[in-house]
Amino acid sequence: MAETQQLNLYQKLAKITGEIGVIAKDGNNQQQKYKYIEYETIAGKFRELFSKYGVVLIPSMVEQERSAITTSRGSSGVSTVCHFEFTVVNADKPDDRFVVKWQGEAADYGDKATNKAATAAVKYYLMRQFNISSKGDEDPDSQTPEVARKQQKPAMASVRQIVAVSKRLAAKGVTSDEDRKAILGAAIGGKGAVLDPSKVTVVKLKEVANRIEGATLEQLLASIDKKPEQPTPDEFDAPVDFDNIPEF
Repeated sequence: MAETQQLNLYQKLAKITGEIGVIAKDGNNQQQKYKYIEYETIAGKFRELFSKYGVVLIPSMVEQERSAITTSRGSSGVSTVCHFEFTVVNADKPDDRFVVKWQGEAADYGDKATNKAATAAVKYYLMRQFNISSKGDEDPDSQTPEVARKQQKPAMASVRQIVAVSKRLAAKGVTSDEDRKAILGAAIGGKGAVLDPSKVTVVKLKEVANRIEGATLEQLLASIDKKPEQPTPDEFDAPVDFDNIPEF
C-alpha cells in the first residue's frame, strides 16, 4: 500500500491498465441479437482496482439533450444525450487530477433514459480510457463498408448568364439574333447544334465566353459557315466622271 501511495496519478492508471486484461462479453441482447460486456462486470473490475491503487472517479453531468421518439407501433419514448465531465483523482494526492469530457446516449420508453445514458457514459469511458479489449470485438479495419457516392450534378447556367454571353457576340459585331444563337449552339454542342438553354452548364458557358473574347468576327461567323456582310456601296461612293458633270 505504501508503495502505491508514492505513485503519481498517471503511474497508477498505467498499473491499472496492465492488470485489466481481456474481459469476455457476458451480456446478451435478445432483441438485436448481439453480445456485450455488462456494466456490472466493468464496475466490479474497476471498483477493485481503483480501491487497490487509490484512484477516484467523480462523474458530473453538465448538459442533457432530450427529444421525443415514437415507434412504428405508436409507442412514445425519450431519446437523450448526457454530457459528462469525469474527474479522475489520485486519492493519495488529491491535487493530482485531470478532467475528461464524455457523453452517453440512450433511448427508453419508460423513465430510465437518463440512467441508461449515464451508465453508458461511465462504462464506455472506462473501456476507452483503459484500452479494454473484449472477446469478439470487431476491428474496424477488418471490413471496408461500401458507401454509395452521390454524383454531384453540375451547376446549370441561367438564362441571364446566357444572354450576357450573347451580348458579347453583339459587341463583336454579330448583329443577327439568329446568328448569335447559332454561334452559341455550335460552341456549346458542336457544329450545327441547336442552343438549348436548359442544358448549358456554368463551366461550359464560361469556356465559351473566353473563346468568344479571343475570336474575331470572321472566326465567329465561320463557325456557322458565314462571312461578314460587305457594306452596300452608296451612290456617293461611286467613281465620279468629272468631265461629264451636268450643269445645274
